[in-house]
Amino acid sequence: MIALASLLIVISVLLIALEVKTFLSHGVLGIVGAALGYWGVVLATSSADGAVVAVIVAASLVASVFLVILMLRSNWMNGLVLQQATTGQPSELAARPEVWIGRRGIATTDLRPAGVGRFESEGGGHDREDVLAEDGAYIDARTPIIVVRVAQNSLVVRRDESSGSTQSDLPN
Repeated sequence: MIALASLLIVISVLLIALEVKTFLSHGVLGIVGAALGYWGVVLATSSADGAVVAVIVAASLVASVFLVILMLRSNWMNGLVLQQATTGQPSELAARPEVWIGRRGIATTDLRPAGVGRFESEGGGHDREDVLAEDGAYIDARTPIIVVRVAQNSLVVRRDESSGSTQSDLPN
């Protein structure tokens, strides 16, 4: 019985190590390995004296530590943990809000109150930016808008009443 229990525990460790190293079975090998390990420990403790149980528990702990170290060194774990330090640089909106305040554009989508606006860029093209209507107002798509402030990396806009254009003569 002890031989079967030991074999189950060894197979358990191998299956869990294979799961951690390859991650191809989407957890099936790990679950089967854990079940076999549990079954092996139960078999070993039910038919053994105290010294054998202590050896089995110690071997299980050593195997667990080995598996944790193997997991921490695996490529899978490296994909979960950010390796580079973040710079903490503010976004362009937060770094230069004065560039945006007063800039006129067009609501590309309905603003209820959030949406997308299109603004002339400094390079001659168009900038599409996430915008937020001031005071939660609803603004139809293709309505002229003006940026009134920058708040929390968002452009806060309102209807541009000073613009003489109507919705029908705005470009797409």
